[in-house]
This record gives sequence, C-alpha cells and structure tokens, in this order.
Amino acid sequence: DLPEELSLFQSQDMSKIGFIQDILHGIKKVLRKEDEQPKVAEPSGVTAKSNVLENLIRRIVMFIHDGDSKSAAEYCEKVLDQNMECGIVYYYKTLLECEVFSAADLILKDVDFTGSKNFRHALSFSTGEEKEKLDFLARAWKFMGSFKSKSVYDLKTFSANCDKYLDANDAKILNKIIDKRIAEVNALEQIYNSGLAELEAKNYKSAIEIFKSLPEVYKD
Repeated sequence: DLPEELSLFQSQDMSKIGFIQDILHGIKKVLRKEDEQPKVAEPSGVTAKSNVLENLIRRIVMFIHDGDSKSAAEYCEKVLDQNMECGIVYYYKTLLECEVFSAADLILKDVDFTGSKNFRHALSFSTGEEKEKLDFLARAWKFMGSFKSKSVYDLKTFSANCDKYLDANDAKILNKIIDKRIAEVNALEQIYNSGLAELEAKNYKSAIEIFKSLPEVYKD
C-alpha cells in the first residue's frame, strides 16, 4: 500500500497541469517523515562485555608473562564469573596449576596435565585453532616423555608441528631440544654404520668394539 501522502495521486488525472510536481512534493514529504523517525540504537551491551572480557584476558596473559601467578589466578576467576565457558582461561588455569608460565614449560613438565580438570574444561569449551593447539599440547607432552626413542623422521615431524601450533618462543625452546637429539641420533647411526662396515669386512673384533660403544637401544 502507498503511504497516505501518496495515495490520493492514484485517483488523479495525470494530464492535469502540475501533476508530476505534486507527486514529487508528496514523495519528499514521505522521505522527510522517514528521516524524522527515531533511530533504533544498536545494542552495545554484548560488544561492551566482549571488550571487558578481552581486556581481562590480556591482563591474565601479562600476569603469566611476569610470573605473577596470584594475580593471574584472580583474573581467571573474574573472567569465568562472566563467561564460565571461556576455554582459554581454563588453559591458563592449567598453567598455574602446574606452576609453569608457558606452553613449552607445560610440555616439558614432569606432570601429566592431560587429565587435569582445568585442561579437560579447556578442551571442552574450545573450538577451531584454539582446540587444535590444546590437542597438540597433549600429544607433545606424551611425545617428549619418550622422545629419545623416536626416529629422526618422527623428531622432524614433531619439530614442524611445534612451529605450526606454538608461539615462536615456545617452538624455539622445544626445537632446540629436538635438534640436539637429531644430531645425537645421526652421530649414533654413523657409528652403527661403521660397525656394519667392519662386520662386512670381517673385522670382527673391531666391529664388536664399535657395537659395544652404542647405547642399549641399539643392542636389542
């Protein structure tokens, strides 16, 4: 239906002088009326709350970076009071629970955090890249528990995943350990291969001495 200001033109004669001017005048009245309608304000409560939570989380990160576990724990609870399903905060609580301040320290910690209630909550309430990182942390902790028995291929794959899922500093710490182990494995394999060469040359006494120098993992 046409607005009231324009409905009268439906029954008017278009041949009437000034008809078009009258229509244009009527349309302008409608437009002015629409412009004068009060604007409905966009709800800002959700955005404001989101900004507050983001700032609180930044404070948590700052406290953890500074080693201030007491303040970090306090601000974790402030966030959870407003959003009890904030997965990243449960991750920070896992760090505090294990008395560490970085992902690398958590992975290297001689404590199984993967069964922690806080870590389970972190996994449960996280999605996307955040959840992928948490899944990797659990795998990485198990990997580092037995990394000295891993092949060079496995070590290199793990190193690449550190670069993919961890912050640069955390990845650097772990990759330094992995690179050292890769160098050790390569050196041991060279010794092992030299022993094989002596064996093939029927230098049995020399081969025995070489094989005796290897760690137990090569003697099984």
